[in-house]
Amino acid sequence: MTSRRRAALLSGSPHRGPWLAGLAALFLSITVMVLGPAGWRDALKAAAEDRLLQLAAIDQAPGKPAFPVAVVEIESATLAAWGRWPWPRHQLAMIVNAIAERRPAAIGLDMLLAGPDPRSPLLELKARGFPASDPLVTALSERVPDGDAALRAALARQPSVAGIALDPAGARAASAAAAPRAFFLTSGPVRLDAIWRAGGVIAPDEAVPETTGLGVIALPVDQDGVVRRVALVTEAGGALYPGLALDVLRQAMQASTFIMMPDPERIMVGDVAVPLPPDGLLRLVPRLAQTHPLVRVSAQALLAGDPIDLSGHLVLLGVVAPEAGGLRLTADDVLTPSLWLQARALQQLMMGISPVTPRHEGLVLMGLTLAFGLVLIALPLRFPPVPAVLGGLAVPVLAGAGAVLVVGQTGVILNPLPVLLAGPVVFISSALAAFAFTRRQAARIRQRFEQHLSPDVVALVAANLASPKLAGEKRMITALFTDIEDFTALTERAGPEILVSLLDSYFEGVVPIILRHGGTVDKIVGDAVHAFFNAPVEIGDHAGKALACAEEILAWTERFRQGRLPSEQRFGRTRIGMESGEAIVGDVGFGAKLDYTAHGYAVNAAARLEAANKVFGSSICIGPGAAALLGAERLHPLGPIRLRGIAGEAQAYAPRPPSLTP
Repeated sequence: MTSRRRAALLSGSPHRGPWLAGLAALFLSITVMVLGPAGWRDALKAAAEDRLLQLAAIDQAPGKPAFPVAVVEIESATLAAWGRWPWPRHQLAMIVNAIAERRPAAIGLDMLLAGPDPRSPLLELKARGFPASDPLVTALSERVPDGDAALRAALARQPSVAGIALDPAGARAASAAAAPRAFFLTSGPVRLDAIWRAGGVIAPDEAVPETTGLGVIALPVDQDGVVRRVALVTEAGGALYPGLALDVLRQAMQASTFIMMPDPERIMVGDVAVPLPPDGLLRLVPRLAQTHPLVRVSAQALLAGDPIDLSGHLVLLGVVAPEAGGLRLTADDVLTPSLWLQARALQQLMMGISPVTPRHEGLVLMGLTLAFGLVLIALPLRFPPVPAVLGGLAVPVLAGAGAVLVVGQTGVILNPLPVLLAGPVVFISSALAAFAFTRRQAARIRQRFEQHLSPDVVALVAANLASPKLAGEKRMITALFTDIEDFTALTERAGPEILVSLLDSYFEGVVPIILRHGGTVDKIVGDAVHAFFNAPVEIGDHAGKALACAEEILAWTERFRQGRLPSEQRFGRTRIGMESGEAIVGDVGFGAKLDYTAHGYAVNAAARLEAANKVFGSSICIGPGAAALLGAERLHPLGPIRLRGIAGEAQAYAPRPPSLTP
């Protein structure tokens, strides 16, 4: 019985509906995010990570790079002055020599130099069918420089890295020139489950010396066509190859090997440790160039002999002219030369900025979404509407701010998108269910109490459902009992229809008076009305309100008795008893048959005080508890009376007539 009493006015738990609605919305949101189309899901995830990294970049605190990064750009003006791309190898050797003369730490070529010099006149003559013994070929070979040899010599002057491309099909025959130039060592099992794989590589041969490193220049493209990553390590033909930026760093550090280490996966290049994601790709930070701009040098300026200091720099050489076709769409929403992307990757390696996602990202994000979702479900159930809405807005903001803080401080990307997408759906579902329950509960409360309480009190109870403890509580109340004198004789004199009509008119006058004074009508038993004040909601001066109510009832009933029908039937006067004290108030009953009532000394005493009016010849008899609250100046003593619950005799009182009130 106790557990049923604690149930709300509606059957079932008051929180069950909102919890079920919120949980259903939460799991539906997670299901959509897990099983939704991979295209839009990945695009949304990538866009959210872009924004997260943009916000977190300001929190990065990188140290001063060991090697500054510079790019030598073959732009449109250079091509206009020196000829269209691709250049002859001897001309390319000139720009490499110009860079080498400035003593950089290492040089990287963001270009593929596969096969012999495609712009060599000798190669063109041979392609047209001229034999090597032809006098024209012989004369030309004596006058035209060997571009491949010139480029080999230029690259040998400083540590350098040439670009290689990935061959998805691996159809080209492997050559010694395509073999990796650096070794990969491991100090334990390293998991590269999602590493970028290809069947083989396309590598330079004749134009590159054996001391020159080889770095992958291919750029992975997301499904939305955006380049967000640069290769750190790739697998081709069963061998591991470094990315261009990583191998340039190795050459600058004068290291011969890469050391891959587990738990967490990372790769050591000299004394630089780089986090190694499962796909072997480095996540680029959007707009990093705005806060840490690259050193940009025009190739034409170098060829013209301008005094440009590149000593100790990591220099990347490549084409940025749009007509060369090397532009890529990036997260910055602009077309960016691939040279800049490689340079940004190298810059991030120097600055220690290597964002990674958790290895079990899906489980981590699902756990976070569940945790935040449970908080959002609970908010409408624990707080009033305004704080709940503010909390519902604050939770996604806190999730986003926490993700920014985490990636800014640790480099771990915790994508807040699941919380941002699921949060509003979960909160709205729970809030609507809670609102619907509250409305049903308020309507039920109104239905139950509108015959017992004043409209103002009913509205207060319905608007503050958490305030009245309907399940039971101990509270100080003032109980008021009314009774009609000689009612038994009246029932014998009057016929049934007349008696019912008289009682209907009587109660239609008495009950509104009780409600108007803020009282609660407990029950109507025969000719008696049982009421109490100060429950289910607290009211000030409940004893005073009960006394004013009793006096108005007495005045009204006396006028009522003067009516034609009551006078004809000799309708008796009304006797009233009232007492104040602690009582237990709450719902009593079973299931839907609940009755809000009161039990305790004050209730029993009020009933006995009402009967004591016959002894004292009074109309209103007040007990000592109520008298203590009302004050002696408002009362005059009637005499002693024995009341159950009080040892010995207690003094009974009646209201002091207005003419005697001081």
